[in-house]
Amino acid sequence: MRFLLKNIGPIGEAEIDLADLTIICGENNTGKTYVTYAICGFLHYWEVGFTHGVLGNMRQGTIPHENLRFDLKRIFSGKMNDYLRKAADAYTAELPMILGCKPDSNRVSQIEVSVDEPPEFSVRSSRRVLRWGGSPDVAVAIHSEADNGTLTVVMYDEAEHHAWLDYHIAESMTELVASRYFPRVHISCAERTGVAIFRGALASLRDRTSRFRDESISGAAQKNFTMDGMTRGDVCYATPVMYCIDDSLRMEMTAKRQSELSETHPDILRAFGDLIAGDFEVDETGIYYQSHAPGVPRLAMSEASSCVRALVDLGLYLRHKAKVGDLLMIDEPELSLHPNKQRELARLLARLVNAGIKVFLTTHSDYIIKEFNALIMMNQRLEHTIQVQRDEQYDDAELLDPNRVRLYATGRRPGGSGGDEHSAGMETLIPAKIYPDVGIDVPAFDEIILKMNRIQDELLYGGD
Repeated sequence: MRFLLKNIGPIGEAEIDLADLTIICGENNTGKTYVTYAICGFLHYWEVGFTHGVLGNMRQGTIPHENLRFDLKRIFSGKMNDYLRKAADAYTAELPMILGCKPDSNRVSQIEVSVDEPPEFSVRSSRRVLRWGGSPDVAVAIHSEADNGTLTVVMYDEAEHHAWLDYHIAESMTELVASRYFPRVHISCAERTGVAIFRGALASLRDRTSRFRDESISGAAQKNFTMDGMTRGDVCYATPVMYCIDDSLRMEMTAKRQSELSETHPDILRAFGDLIAGDFEVDETGIYYQSHAPGVPRLAMSEASSCVRALVDLGLYLRHKAKVGDLLMIDEPELSLHPNKQRELARLLARLVNAGIKVFLTTHSDYIIKEFNALIMMNQRLEHTIQVQRDEQYDDAELLDPNRVRLYATGRRPGGSGGDEHSAGMETLIPAKIYPDVGIDVPAFDEIILKMNRIQDELLYGGD
């Protein structure tokens, strides 16, 4: 999946192609978080905009009380990116709200999204039923057969064909055909430590407002909730921050189930437990940290270390929500972590990639990048790399295939693109080179380290 971003925060123009592990690094205030939020927002919104595009293409003068048949190949084959273009256009109009900033009439933001369609069109079998106003009786059944690429809508007695039924049909088509391209997203924002410690105050605010508001983008119903008063007036948070807050406030309900990942990859949960030297517990009174050390009482988030608060969102996601196919987005995973813990976290993220969860992160940490480099180099499976892996006790599940990794560094474009000289000097994303034998080339980090080493050498050895 590819994104073309224009005028997104400091970013003038940039392209990014999502991989199994996607990394953005760069200096402060160069647009890393803006890019993350723009992509996260679209991946939450796409289904609404896409469905409206399908709705406009499927109308064929249907007749009430008769079965309807739709040729999915006619509606979708070769048209995925057309629908995505319309969805992206609608989403672009909402970007200021998504990013939590004011519209700028002199600088129009734009986002374009495209996917690679398979050469052969295919659908899967599915069935969806609609009922009238609480009645147990099925009014409409929407189902498809994998072998013929047809969506059939069966309308039972008393069923009437309304506009809302057309939307349900289009939504079923979208979910059936297009959802395979779009992962379910969980984002862990840089504000997560504050959310963890002020969770009680946020819950009180929710109770005072007495209800959740169903957030609307241009009037289209959304599946994500935000709290009244927190996206209006003088208080305006970026929408992905609201996702973090909402996930935290729902955690007592979420914790009642175990994630698919915890059942299929218990080694990942064990590795996370080792990372924090404990576990998280959720009950009706809140979220707690329990150390593995004997005799240590459990701690509320207000009592726990900053490292624990920085990782609580990730830990609860892994235990209670994560499943194969997800996209996990983490803004600055190194927050509050000792360098050794940063290395451990990098190894954990590599495990997630190899388990089938895509990871997207922004980072300032040379420790995380160098640990990824070690995992890439070990993946060569040469005699000496195998020996290092064995000596340093790295697991095969932690090794990284460089073909599954992309890193983008923020920076200034050196010259015009395609003869377009006005783009020279604008902030962009520069793809890094990744080599199986040395890992990811990040000149910005290397230059800073070399400079620091030079200064240290001059101080140590420059005297008489």
